[in-house]
Amino acid sequence: MMNKEVLTMEYLLCVLDEEGKLPTFSTEKEICFYAAQLIELIDLGWVVLEGKKLQLTDKGSEPPVYLEPMFEIVKKSKGKRVADFAGNLTFTLTGKPRREMLEACLEVMEEANLLETTVKKGLLGTKEYRTVKAEEKDRVIQKIRAEFLEEGQISEETVLLGCLLDKTSLLKKYFSAYEAKMLKQRLKELRKAPENKLINEMIDSVDTLIAVIAATA
Repeated sequence: MMNKEVLTMEYLLCVLDEEGKLPTFSTEKEICFYAAQLIELIDLGWVVLEGKKLQLTDKGSEPPVYLEPMFEIVKKSKGKRVADFAGNLTFTLTGKPRREMLEACLEVMEEANLLETTVKKGLLGTKEYRTVKAEEKDRVIQKIRAEFLEEGQISEETVLLGCLLDKTSLLKKYFSAYEAKMLKQRLKELRKAPENKLINEMIDSVDTLIAVIAATA
């Protein structure tokens, strides 16, 4: 099992722009934000991936607050294929629901001291934004570099985070061409390992989300 409350936050540390928002006109980056939350719900045991269908479990409790908006969408999609769930996302997460989902994550990140306040001047005066702390982003990047490019065990969440950054073309932003090539190679090797069957299923689900949502965007 992954460290709780890790994947979504670490992904956002790498992807949020200078105003603390998901980049505009980047379908893959937004989809992978949703995928990170779905993966956490599966890993934490609130959702089960059976074949290519999503099923709820009877945990008798509520998921972490930042995952609640996504959990509500999954509840409406239970028993449906991942492709059907992806289709529901495109119609559900527009405008206010989309903003509320990101806001739930930002509030938890702020409480965890992962964000800072940045003031920008504009034509209409100054405006404050919650932005990623540079040292927190660097911590995540250095963790990925250490686990992927050095000998030793690679954690489940780091494999999945590397996958999300690969699918959003962010590896080349944070790593040299050589490092990015080596990271991609390690990802391929890890996917072939029999013990990573669940990780493979999660990555396949991410691929389905990207394909379906991109096609309907």
